[in-house]
Amino acid sequence: MRSDPPVEQSCNGVAFENYTQWFAIAYAFSLVNGTALSMPCGFTRNYLPVGLQVVACPRAEASLLAGARLFEEIFELRGITPIEPRVMHL
Repeated sequence: MRSDPPVEQSCNGVAFENYTQWFAIAYAFSLVNGTALSMPCGFTRNYLPVGLQVVACPRAEASLLAGARLFEEIFELRGITPIEPRVMHL
């Protein structure tokens, strides 16, 4: 039997009616030709993954990647393993 963690329905008091509303701001950077990346930052007390979206000016990929690498080094994130894969039994 599969048991998924509960899905949050709001963030900072803003309610979301569907999944698309959760990531609406994420694609805005692509629409304006910005550079962005998402990086894992750890886990909550309930072992849910936490990520950070970092953005930069258009064509600033090198600076963005260098900044993300520095962030990983400062906060010692390189050794963090993603959540263990779950095997679904059919």
